Amino acid sequence: MTTIRAWVSVHRGREAAGGLAAAALIALASRTATLDSFAIELTQSIQMPLLVPLIIGCVIGIGLSSDMDPVHATRNLFLPRLLWTTTLLTAGTTAAACATINSPAHLAPLTRNVLLFGALATASTTALGGTAAWTAPLTFGLACIFLGANAYNNHHTAAWAFALTDTTTPHQWLLVTTLVAASTSLYAWRGYHGIRLATNWR
Repeated sequence: MTTIRAWVSVHRGREAAGGLAAAALIALASRTATLDSFAIELTQSIQMPLLVPLIIGCVIGIGLSSDMDPVHATRNLFLPRLLWTTTLLTAGTTAAACATINSPAHLAPLTRNVLLFGALATASTTALGGTAAWTAPLTFGLACIFLGANAYNNHHTAAWAFALTDTTTPHQWLLVTTLVAASTSLYAWRGYHGIRLATNWR
C-alpha cells in the first residue's frame, strides 16, 4: 500500500483523480445534451457525452506525467508504468460511463473515445512531456468538430472523425486498440533502463 501511495505521489495522481471526478460529473450533467455550435454553426448536432472523453484523455495524460525521471530509476519501471496507464484508462472509462445513466448514450462509443483520446494523450506525454498532454487529443478533437462534423457541408460525419459517431465498427476498435497498445508500450518502455524518448519530462 505504501508503494502505491508513493507511486501516486510522484505522479500527478491527485490531479488525475480530481480531473476524472470532475469529468464524471460533466458526463452525468451532459448525458442528454447536444452541441449545435462551437464558434461556428455545426451542420449536425454532436452528442455531448461523446466529447467528455476528450477531457478524460487530457486528464489521463496529466496523470501519466511525473517529476521522476524513469531513465535514472534504480529499478525497471516497465510493468508499473504499464499498469498505471491501464489503471487510468479504466478509471477514465468508468467516469465516461456516468453519461449512460438514464440517457440514450451507449457505453461502447464512450469506451472507444476514451481509448482513442487516452492513447493520443499518452503519446503526447511520452514524446513531449506531461505539460503537453493535451496537444494531440485536443488537436484531433477540434479537427473532428470543425471539419469532421461539417464534411462536404452535409449532414454526414467524415469517416476519420468517427469519435463523433454513436456507433462503433470493428475497424474503429482495431484502430483504437492499436493506438493504445503502441502508446502505452512506448510510455512503459521509457521506464526500461537506457530508454529515453522525451527530453522534457514534467
